[in-house]
Amino acid sequence: MRAIAQGGRSGQIELLVNYTAGDGFLFRQRALAAIRRDLQLNVAGLTVALLLSGLFSWMLARGSSAQSQLPPKRQ
Repeated sequence: MRAIAQGGRSGQIELLVNYTAGDGFLFRQRALAAIRRDLQLNVAGLTVALLLSGLFSWMLARGSSAQSQLPPKRQ
């Protein structure tokens, strides 16, 4: 009788281990998805920042070259 009771406990422990392993796997999958999403957002933000920086630099260079083509002011 004791062996049957221990076999039942063993089955419950195995079931608990399987659930725990499944939860660990799901947690790992969620963590990897969060890392992937964060990386994509960082790359997108960096791309936007570089494009805006290039645009402002171009606008400033264009404005300064237009000013250098103006005739000198009279005094």
